[in-house]
Order: sequence, then structure tokens, then C-alpha cells
Amino acid sequence: MEANKSAATRPIVAGMRPISAPSLPAIQALGPEHLGATREAQPTLYWRLAADTDVPVELTLIAEEAAEPLLELRVPDPRAGVHALSLADHGVRLAPRTPYLFFASLVPDERRRDDDVVSGAGVVYASADAALEAALAAAPEARRAHVLAEAG
Repeated sequence: MEANKSAATRPIVAGMRPISAPSLPAIQALGPEHLGATREAQPTLYWRLAADTDVPVELTLIAEEAAEPLLELRVPDPRAGVHALSLADHGVRLAPRTPYLFFASLVPDERRRDDDVVSGAGVVYASADAALEAALAAAPEARRAHVLAEAG
């Protein structure tokens, strides 16, 4: 899968916790430490919350070079666990070879956004070449994730 090489080697935000928010649960946008690649224009993105909280979660998807997000969602009463965000459910499509940043944030005070607990992951939509598509078609379903990982 061919992606923007400069973006692919740049680390993605792993998580930032302001000193003023030590009691908030950990939140994590799930993805690799580098720009992750997807073969789908409307992938499902995942995030994890360590504990139930009454602090809202904000989910944001933005193209790396864009001024405005493609998607901003508020989860008002989030529960602990791993959660899925289907871009198809929200009518959002990724453009090919464009790096996107996905952020999951706890927002304790809407007026003081510097208190947010933020985690981010990167994703790029890149269609697979014919050789990779053939390898995926030939692989048993349980092995397909390994084929993709080996292809980068």
C-alpha cells in the first residue's frame, strides 16, 4: 500500500494529559504509532476509555492539511471500553493518499480546552496493488491481517 512517505514516518500523538486533569480516566485513539493505512474509504476507527466518566468525549477527524474537521462528534456520557466509530454511519469518506488525524479527547471544561485529555492516531486511505489483492484473496480469513501487516 502506497502512502505519503513523509507522513508515514512521523509519530502520531500518543496521549497528552494536562497537569490540571489528574483524576480523569485515560483515553486512547487506537492505531499504530505511525500513520496507519486502510484499504477502505470509510473505515471504522476505534478508541478506548479506561473508566466510566461524566466528562464528555469529543471525537474529531481532520485531514492533516485542512483547516476544518471532516467530523466532530460529542459522546456526552461515555462508558469504559473499546468503542467503534464507523465513518460510513456518518457519511464520511477519506480521500486517497491524504493523511488524516483522528483524535479522542476528554473535555472537562468547554471554556478551557487546554484542560482536555487528548489522544490521536493517523490514518491514510490507499488502495492495495494487484499483488497484495491477490495475496489477500488467496489467504485464509484468519491469515489476512498478517498479509496486510507484512505488506506494511
